Amino acid sequence: MNTIATQQIEYHKTFATGGIRLLTILHGLKLEIKIPGMRLTAKAPKCSTILRKEFGLSGKPPKLLAQFEALLIEHGILKTN
Repeated sequence: MNTIATQQIEYHKTFATGGIRLLTILHGLKLEIKIPGMRLTAKAPKCSTILRKEFGLSGKPPKLLAQFEALLIEHGILKTN
C-alpha cells in the first residue's frame, strides 16, 4: 500500500486521540459521499482533501473511502463486519 499513508496511520496511533481522528475522517468522508458538498465544519478542509494531502491517497471520494477503509483494517483500527 501507500507508504505515506502507512506512516500517517502509524503516526496517529502514537496519540491517545489519533484513532478517533482517523475514524472521524472516515465518517466525514461517508457523509461527503452521501450528501455532496457537505463538510464536517465550515473552517476545516473536506475529509477527501485531508486524505489526499496528508495520506497521499488519490481518486474520487468512493475510491478514497475504499482505500482508507482498507488501510484502517490493515492497521487494526477498524474491524471488518
